[in-house]
Amino acid sequence: RADDARVTWERERAALEAELAALQSEIGARGENNTWLEDSLAEERARRAEAEKQFRLAQLEGEEYKEKLEALQQETNQYASNFEYAKDNLRSVRVGFKELEDSYAGRILQLTTKAEQLTQWWDQERTSRLEVEAALAQANERLASMENSTQHLRLEAERFRGELTHTEEEARKQRALVHKAGTGMKTAGAVLRWYGMSMRVALRDCFPPQADIGIMAGCPLSGLKDVMMQSVGLVASSAETSISTDGGIPSAAAGPGEFWPFWNKTMQKASELDGKALRMKAMLLAPRRILSRIANLYARKILMDQVDDRAGKPRQHMATFLWEMMLLECDSPAKALSSLVTFLGNILAFTDPPHLAGW
Repeated sequence: RADDARVTWERERAALEAELAALQSEIGARGENNTWLEDSLAEERARRAEAEKQFRLAQLEGEEYKEKLEALQQETNQYASNFEYAKDNLRSVRVGFKELEDSYAGRILQLTTKAEQLTQWWDQERTSRLEVEAALAQANERLASMENSTQHLRLEAERFRGELTHTEEEARKQRALVHKAGTGMKTAGAVLRWYGMSMRVALRDCFPPQADIGIMAGCPLSGLKDVMMQSVGLVASSAETSISTDGGIPSAAAGPGEFWPFWNKTMQKASELDGKALRMKAMLLAPRRILSRIANLYARKILMDQVDDRAGKPRQHMATFLWEMMLLECDSPAKALSSLVTFLGNILAFTDPPHLAGW
């Protein structure tokens, strides 16, 4: 409403200013006409004086100039009439100008009064608007507080519902565990045998190619560590003449002469670990986790074997592939070596019957 009233006032003001400019232009034009009339009157007076002079001259000259004098008299009368007419016009212009001034003064007074009223109304509207905005801000704050409270109550309700659901789920799990407890012992032996067979296959595939893998056939789970030590000794003696290693960590692109001595030493370090040492160093892994890592290892190896077969290249040995995988998973060769020793040590520790019982 204030904006509409202000626009209307601006329009009326512009119209009045245009009307005032027109009146001033008309007054200027009439002033110029008045000046012209005054100049004409002065000229007429001069002419009349000249005519009277000529008339006196004409009287001196005789009757022959009588007609001319009468003509001059008529002309003078006409000039006098014109002068009176001009005076009347000037008086009318002055009266009209005075009326215009009075009308303009009245309109200015009306516009001034209206502007004051609009200003007062605008102040009232602004005050009301500020009050409404303050009330709206308070309402928004109360609404936000209510929403926060509602959200908190909703979260509390969700938490209570989640706790109730969790409690019910735990109860169902406990009932299921009680139900499965009777049959769990029957499958424990099969699970352990499955773990042992999986670890035996992974350990066999990690043996160096110089080892006699045939001795693994029929080897009991508890004898894997002895077989590992025997294999390491065989490989160490056969690789002894090929290269003398200084104990450094080879890269993924190392050749067989550099890799297998390193691998034999790594197996020796892994065979020296037992379940107690792994537990003290917080490196002992659960059987399921070991089996998961073995499954992940074979899944990646199968993909790489397919890539090698398509490229016409010989398949990579499991030991070198395992070392490259450790290098990719760790950010440094030292950490990769530690992870490899931990992985092999957990597999070998699982073959220890006393430790297996406690696992």
